Amino acid sequence: MKQLTAPLLNRYKLTKSLSNKAGRQTFLATDLQTSSAVVVKLVQLTQGVQWTDIKLFQREASILRALDHPAIPKYQDYFEVEIDGIPSFVLVQTHIDAISLEAAVESGQLFSEQAVIDIANQLLETLCYPHQQLPPVIHRDIKPSNILIESDTYQTSEQAANQACEKWTSRVYLVDFGAVQTVVSHNSGTITIVGSYGYVPLEQFSGRAVPASDLYSLGMTLLYLLTSSHPADLQQTDGQIAFDSPEIKSVTSPKLAIWLERMTHPYLNRRFDSAQIALTALNSKGDGYGYYHHLKPPESTIEIYRDRHRLKILTPSGSETDKFSPLCSFVLFAWFFSAVSLQIFLGAVLGLFAWIGLGIGIIMVRTLIQPPKLRKLFHDIIAIDREHGICKGVHTRDLKTDATSVKWQQASPFQDINLFSYNTGHRFNQISVNRKKNRQSGSVTIPVKLSIYANNEEYVIGEKSPSPAEVNWIEKEVSDFLGLPLRTITSTKNNLKDSMQRGLTKQAYHQPPKP
Repeated sequence: MKQLTAPLLNRYKLTKSLSNKAGRQTFLATDLQTSSAVVVKLVQLTQGVQWTDIKLFQREASILRALDHPAIPKYQDYFEVEIDGIPSFVLVQTHIDAISLEAAVESGQLFSEQAVIDIANQLLETLCYPHQQLPPVIHRDIKPSNILIESDTYQTSEQAANQACEKWTSRVYLVDFGAVQTVVSHNSGTITIVGSYGYVPLEQFSGRAVPASDLYSLGMTLLYLLTSSHPADLQQTDGQIAFDSPEIKSVTSPKLAIWLERMTHPYLNRRFDSAQIALTALNSKGDGYGYYHHLKPPESTIEIYRDRHRLKILTPSGSETDKFSPLCSFVLFAWFFSAVSLQIFLGAVLGLFAWIGLGIGIIMVRTLIQPPKLRKLFHDIIAIDREHGICKGVHTRDLKTDATSVKWQQASPFQDINLFSYNTGHRFNQISVNRKKNRQSGSVTIPVKLSIYANNEEYVIGEKSPSPAEVNWIEKEVSDFLGLPLRTITSTKNNLKDSMQRGLTKQAYHQPPKP
């Protein structure tokens, strides 16, 4: 080609063609001023190239110029020239000595779950940067060919046949901001569809891309790495990837499958809101997490674990500590006997000092001789299973062996769940009720409670009153899982009097109202 023989602007010498599409070409080149390798992207205003293509190319140049991240190619130059009498637009960026994930998979590279998690962590950290710009920068075309990995970190096909890559520690790069796939007619005008089939979420087909759109594309890319199959070839149910299919279950743990299901959900409001939230969820501890984990208050001790079939809510209810050893008990008994004797023989004033000394002694023995050690942690647990129903119990964790056990106390069928309520609580200091000429009066406290009801059985979420922020978080999780809206119950003096006049006890007042 003529372009390869003559340096552009006497500075960039094109050395190798990397991509050649209609009106759009990419070259490896040498910067004659710095002697460094660069990538030159060239768009020519030829047949088949429209001004929308040029605008998006210019948009990519302006985006790269504003971004500065080690995992994103750096902007070097942008200019317009004529090549063979054809108006041409040129973008120059730094060259990354790496291959694409697509090329790695096609060469036979296998990726373990841990390697995919490592890659996901790097890409999510990278996405946090453009997504946090004002306005947010949306890539819109994340796919295996637009993600590069350093060429010395992947295995050859022979190596990959023997062992999958277990861990990924080298840099992963995100490239190609602003690539155009096609332009389609839409009502009175045109919209530009950017993205690749199988990796594009529904909202992009209507020309609307948000940060969560990139998460969808990233999730599909990770599935490609795990299965070596194009997303369109994976089994689907109602337009969503079937994560319970053998093809996916064989390469993902339950926790990663839940996370990927959230990343790739076809409905925008069911995905993570941002790359930072997705990153936090990916690295969360435990067997799972809630879909709305980002709403959890930092100070909350409540834990929610959720997947497609079950939801568990754990609330701390207490702990058990080691008792005093026989030696400590003897020392404290002797100290106590001495304090009593001193008070009897020396008088009340001097005896007071002996009692103060006893108190100090107890603290010293407890902290210096035998510090308190927690043995077990107790949690109230409510578990909801779509097949087995709802049940509550006490969850115990032994801190010495890390073993856990649950003692179930109550259960109801899932189909009996008919109410999810929040009682705002109130204290009535003066309540007087005339009932058959007998006057009843006193104070009644209605506690703040968040409850799930299965017919007449009440399942209270935690013993302590939840904070408003916790209520908001738990409401999202439980309402979304059960499909029941939260019903707020406001305690008033009138409805309390009515309840007492009907002969209901204070406990009976807490029975659920009719839905």
